[in-house]
Amino acid sequence: MLKLFRKLGEQLFCLSQLKGAGVGPNELVRLYRTCIQPITEYACAVFHDGLPVYLSRELETVQKTAMGIIFQCFLYEEALVKTSLVTLSDRRQARLMDKLFKKILENKRRLQA
Repeated sequence: MLKLFRKLGEQLFCLSQLKGAGVGPNELVRLYRTCIQPITEYACAVFHDGLPVYLSRELETVQKTAMGIIFQCFLYEEALVKTSLVTLSDRRQARLMDKLFKKILENKRRLQA
């Protein structure tokens, strides 16, 4: 996990450097969604239910930090609304539920065929 958080720290540093260079919020959000968020979700299907609370909070801190870099004048919750993002925990849960229901529907269709 230490390696994961080190990589996330490097990505957040790049995000802050780009913000300082004048890159706009839309592009920074796009960068977050494509380069940082996937790292926070790596193997979430495997570890979600067994993820300790402290690690879940650490991962959420990464998203909070990114939103703070991008939107310095907004609270975390306001930044989530502005970007149409949800908390990482909610996102992990939604992705797991989507996959589970898709598998159930696929199995039901196979049984009916």
